[in-house]
Amino acid sequence: MKAVIVKEKGSIPVFGHLDSPVAKSGQVLINVSAAALSRFSKYRSMSMHYSSEFNFPIVAGADGVGTLEEGSRVYFALPVHHMVV
Repeated sequence: MKAVIVKEKGSIPVFGHLDSPVAKSGQVLINVSAAALSRFSKYRSMSMHYSSEFNFPIVAGADGVGTLEEGSRVYFALPVHHMVV
């Protein structure tokens, strides 16, 4: 899958490729159409927000829109990111 990746704290996000995620029990996959790169996302990528992840790399963006496998449109916020670099 294609993603914008923050490789280390405060670094400029780069466009890259990640292995496609696999949903675990109780999770669903979202085919992301658009993700916001807002100030909120910026501060999370700099570890300056209380919801920041401290294990890098991370996928940039904390909310967006997409579709489920059956076609339903959804909004998501603070997703569980699958990182295999």
